[in-house]
Amino acid sequence: MLSELNGYDADDPSTARLGFTYDGAADLKAMTVGFVPKWFEEGDSVDRAALEALKSLGVTVKEFPWPGFDFAPLAQIVTVEAAGAFSELTFSNRDDELGWQDKEAWPNIWRAARLFPAADYVQIDRLRRRAMEAVAKAFEGFDALIGPHYAGGALLATNATGHPQLAVRTGFAQTPTRSRSADAAKESGEKFRTPRGISLWANLFEEGKIIALGRALEEALGAARERPKGF
Repeated sequence: MLSELNGYDADDPSTARLGFTYDGAADLKAMTVGFVPKWFEEGDSVDRAALEALKSLGVTVKEFPWPGFDFAPLAQIVTVEAAGAFSELTFSNRDDELGWQDKEAWPNIWRAARLFPAADYVQIDRLRRRAMEAVAKAFEGFDALIGPHYAGGALLATNATGHPQLAVRTGFAQTPTRSRSADAAKESGEKFRTPRGISLWANLFEEGKIIALGRALEEALGAARERPKGF
């Protein structure tokens, strides 16, 4: 399936003739995994427990040189591309049929995206190219990177650069009920046991490494074996 998605075409420079490899018996002790100390300092005990569990697997863990520039503008790529993909809904007014109609909901986002300046979008595309180069350079000497899902803008950045990410179940936390919008969330004081996870990122076309690491990490932490009642 990954091979088909990759869709190699000799006339298309954006494609590559690279397949998918995974070795379930890979020697994890030969791997070097990066982490950004600040991400875990700002995280919680579940995040830090995942890092400690990774260290227990025998991998070499060292500080990762995560690029220091602002990735936030890259989010506009998703906004503009989504507006283009769903143009028919916008122009036919069928976006009014969508269930979520708040200010920050997709119908309004798609409409606003049509007014986004083309020159600014070109600049964001240039930022994306710089991000691709910077993240690729940062991965030199590393097999993977571990961190909380949204820390440091890594999720947004790698969505734009193409670096593979694996979300791994790691533990549980006590949290209040949350709504779609954080601003609309109302805490009743009651909290519930909710699942938590951590992310693993790899260099381009090296999904096999984070799958091997993720499998071992899930096994070490045991959270993945738990299921809600009825499942």
